[in-house]
Amino acid sequence: VTGLMINRPNERYVGLFGSTNSGATLRNLTLIDITVTGGRDVGGLVGNNFGNITDANVSGNVTGSGLDRVGGLVGRNSKGGRIQNATAAVSVTGDRRVGGLVGENRGTIQNATAAVSVTGDRRVGGLVGVNGGGFNEDDGKIQNVRASGNVTGSDDNVGGLVGDNNGNIQTATAFGNVTGGPERVGGLIGENNRDGTVENARAFANVTGSGDSVGGLIGSNEGTVQTVRASGSVN
Repeated sequence: VTGLMINRPNERYVGLFGSTNSGATLRNLTLIDITVTGGRDVGGLVGNNFGNITDANVSGNVTGSGLDRVGGLVGRNSKGGRIQNATAAVSVTGDRRVGGLVGENRGTIQNATAAVSVTGDRRVGGLVGVNGGGFNEDDGKIQNVRASGNVTGSDDNVGGLVGDNNGNIQTATAFGNVTGGPERVGGLIGENNRDGTVENARAFANVTGSGDSVGGLIGSNEGTVQTVRASGSVN
């Protein structure tokens, strides 16, 4: 699909597919040079996903004019939703829970890449804005992923890969420039909460924050972190 245009700034669940159920499978889809604008739960491919997305690629611009959950591919990957072998080369703009690939992930993301420019307020990430909800170990899994580009948030919880992590992240890399607001800004993750785990991750980022809790890898950590590496400047 080339040149998709959707302009529904006051509506929820906006994308080529507004919402998918748990029995849905989307496979071998490429969206080129899209322009998608919605209210909340906005994604280039799917606004709110409960199904399986495999081998999907998106390029273009995605904008959310509401409060929450804006992603280049999917606005919200809900519990049980699965995204595999996906790429996003996008410019994403929103408010809260904004990510280059997914705004909020409560399901599983595997083998994904995002080359992005992401701009939001808080809970902003190069790949995912918010990962997991902290309710159980199956809520929010990210494996074998990479994000590159510029990530900018005007408030808290801004990361090169994930803004706010409550789930499990394994084998991840973030490259680029990360700029955040008062607190919790990191080259990889803005805030890794008590239920968040990070393993085998790297950040090669220049990080700028205007207040406390600014780190080359993680801005603020209460969870578990092992086998990690960070390089770049921190200001």
